[in-house]
Amino acid sequence: MSNKPFNETARNLKLDEAAEENDDCILCGELQNDEGEWVSAEIDLNQVFGASQSSVQVEWGGKDFSKSADCVGFSVDPIPVPTAEDDVHGQLQERPMLSVIIQPDWSYQQVEACVDLSDGIVNNNGQFEFRLDRIPQDQRIVEAI
Repeated sequence: MSNKPFNETARNLKLDEAAEENDDCILCGELQNDEGEWVSAEIDLNQVFGASQSSVQVEWGGKDFSKSADCVGFSVDPIPVPTAEDDVHGQLQERPMLSVIIQPDWSYQQVEACVDLSDGIVNNNGQFEFRLDRIPQDQRIVEAI
């Protein structure tokens, strides 16, 4: 199962609220292992992302993003995903979205970045696994808006 985005074999996904109080951002839930059993799993998103207040962005493969940004929300949203190159509208798929608020160094106004976690996190036999190689080089930076 390590080549598929984790959300295709996951349920009960949420951010660990107790961890958030310590400025941690841990995604937890249940994933199916290779035998089809549901097992508890978690991943520390601080080991997956970095954030920059000066450039106002979230970076896949960085570290400790919650030191520069607030992990403010997680949801599973239906998003149109193209099924072929000529597919303009796409097919609705539920995607796990993380919302992050960054306070820029140069502004009083906060900005938000939204990241589709299924782009770089897979289910490896019932465990979350971060795979930077799944994300094209030019898509590893998520700009806040």
